[in-house]
Amino acid sequence: MNWLWPRKLTSDDRAWVRVVRVAHWCILGFAVFGLIVTYLSLYETGGADLIAYFAVTFVWLAVALFGRGLRYILVRE
Repeated sequence: MNWLWPRKLTSDDRAWVRVVRVAHWCILGFAVFGLIVTYLSLYETGGADLIAYFAVTFVWLAVALFGRGLRYILVRE
């Protein structure tokens, strides 16, 4: 499960590692914010089917996993 959630941080504390960690958390925050805003806009319009909510969830989940993938590949955490 280390590929999904970082359990062991590397002892490396260089600037590059910090930049990748910050990028990971910023992308994750952006995905959560985007999910909330999109849900609210779908709710306000009232015309969205259930499949629209599933599609939106998977798109924002893909964005969040992209950030996690960057951290996993570039920093090996």
